Amino acid sequence: MSIEKVDKNGVFVLIYCFHGHQKDYELALPYLEEIINEAARGKRAVLLLLEQAGPPLSIEEIRRDRATTFRSHLSTTELLWDEQHINGALKEVFKINQDRMIKEVEASGVSVLTNLRAKPLIEFISRHGLEIKLEESPFEAWLYYQRELESVKRGITLFVRGDDEGSLEWLEKSVEYYLKALKTRDNAFMEFIDGLFTRFPAAYLITLRGPLHFGIHRELEKLGTKTRAITVEKFTADTFSPFERLVSRLYRGEEIPSSERRELLKREYIFELLMSLLEKTEVTSSLKAKMVNQVVERIDEKERKELLAFLSLLTSAGIFRFPEDPANAVYDWLVEQGTLNEEERRWFISNTSI
Repeated sequence: MSIEKVDKNGVFVLIYCFHGHQKDYELALPYLEEIINEAARGKRAVLLLLEQAGPPLSIEEIRRDRATTFRSHLSTTELLWDEQHINGALKEVFKINQDRMIKEVEASGVSVLTNLRAKPLIEFISRHGLEIKLEESPFEAWLYYQRELESVKRGITLFVRGDDEGSLEWLEKSVEYYLKALKTRDNAFMEFIDGLFTRFPAAYLITLRGPLHFGIHRELEKLGTKTRAITVEKFTADTFSPFERLVSRLYRGEEIPSSERRELLKREYIFELLMSLLEKTEVTSSLKAKMVNQVVERIDEKERKELLAFLSLLTSAGIFRFPEDPANAVYDWLVEQGTLNEEERRWFISNTSI
């Protein structure tokens, strides 16, 4: 059905769900199908909005692109924090790649999408022949995400060297960058929705959005948009990383003292290193987080300091040669300390369904 020919009032349906694994999307699909069927019964058109935070380019890829295309060799610091290069090289790369991505989706539909984690959703869209629209992420939000990723990278490098203070400083910066990215992106997304309703006033506009965006439907309601929010699963503290818990509270406007922020973040790197060992485990993101939080929360401050010293010793000895080595070292240390029970050990040595 052509959206332009529908003349009833539209509605915006926001499905909040994790999207770090195919299992997360599988949980969301029954809700999506229910909404589509409802729209069909009312002879209403459907437009599915796919979220994206900008071109999936790493800083290394951007630097290679600049070096190859423009014979311009820039450091990561220059690219991400030097205003001259941000407004020149980086913005240009962003625009070229985002424009290309949006045009490809408009021209060829879902067939050009390659995100393996979203495979169930992509197959669902293809099966139902849904019309899709790609979120247009602002350059500023994408820049904040890039700064956040680089800050985490620098922080974890210091963490495995045993530099507790330095790693926490970078982690605190990453929280601020991520928070700015969320706010910038959500403000632009609300304008995006408003623009779509201007063009397609009668459509069912549907989107799947991560739980850290929770509350955006209320802001849209304040602007007069008819909205419906669906939560796929219960979001509890133990389904988030320490970093995400802090970001979520700050996003809601909570005032959190610096000392409490640091206390929350102290175990973030341990959490992320252990999560990386579960990357291939066939369970939902929320269950993985619960598994890892169960372990991490048992590590007291004395043990955390001992782990830092252990990682520092291995780093100094040149033991870490591959990206996964620090995560394996954390696991080995936990086993040696007797921190993991038999069931927990099986989580990390098996990639089969649990």
